Amino acid sequence: MFLHRSFVPGLAIYSYMVGDEAFGRCAIIDPTRDVEPYMRSAREQGLRITDILETHVHADFVSGAVELKARLPYEARIHCSGIGGAEGTPPYADAMIGNDDDPERKSSTPWPPSMPPMVRRIRVQNQ
Repeated sequence: MFLHRSFVPGLAIYSYMVGDEAFGRCAIIDPTRDVEPYMRSAREQGLRITDILETHVHADFVSGAVELKARLPYEARIHCSGIGGAEGTPPYADAMIGNDDDPERKSSTPWPPSMPPMVRRIRVQNQ
């Protein structure tokens, strides 16, 4: 499993890149506006960014999700937290993830058990 955490000082933004070399794919969690580091790291690790996850509404409305998806040469999906309901979900979201989603029950080919449950939920939305 591949895990990289980055932090943007001054904005107090943490973002994560979580991937699995066996599947050759990764997810970017709460991407910042500078998306090039994610793309470069994925290339270096031999991973495809297949999922972009926003875990919450960003107070500063700064997210790199749309730009990251647009710059990828292949399809990726944006998954947003559904905690705020439909009206709180950004219009660019391809999928909404709710607290009651059960990735273990719904997914026929789940991510590895070591993958955090919230990240595994994105796998459910792709099936």
